[in-house]
Parts: sequence; structure tokens; C-alpha cells
Amino acid sequence: VVGDYFLPACSDLTSLQLPSGLTAVGRNFLVGCTGLTILQLPSGLTTVDDRFLFGCTDLTAIAIGRNFPQQVADDLRVRLPRVQIAREDR
Repeated sequence: VVGDYFLPACSDLTSLQLPSGLTAVGRNFLVGCTGLTILQLPSGLTTVDDRFLFGCTDLTAIAIGRNFPQQVADDLRVRLPRVQIAREDR
């Protein structure tokens, strides 16, 4: 589990691959990380906050694991229409 306010407004971060054992992220995870362009989320990640990735304006691609919650993926597609979200079998 990653706690609340993990790396808020980290404009220097451009890509991030989260560890495979991660199952949940806290409130405001990576909020305002404007430099983030690519994010890889593990298949075990099943719990995220509704402000997940809020304000990550440069994000272009998210790779999500097979167990990533469909409702969250759908919400991300609505909130981040320019971001390519691809489900991976990992």
C-alpha cells in the first residue's frame, strides 16, 4: 500500500513503474505530477482513490494490470480522454 499524497506535484517525474506487490494507493496518489507521461500499474492494484492521477496533464499512456478495477479504468478514460490505457496480461 502506498499512503496518502504520494509524490504530489512532482513535475520532474516523467515515468513510473509501480511494484508488482502493490495492491492499494492512498488519497491523492500522484496528484499534479504534470511531467508524468507514462505510468505502469501492477495487476494486483485493485484499490485507488477517486483523485487518482488528478492533474497529471502530460500523461499519454497508462499500462494497467489484468486485475485493475474496470470501473476505475473507465473513469480514467473519461477524465483523461487523451491518455491511451492498455490492459496488459502481467
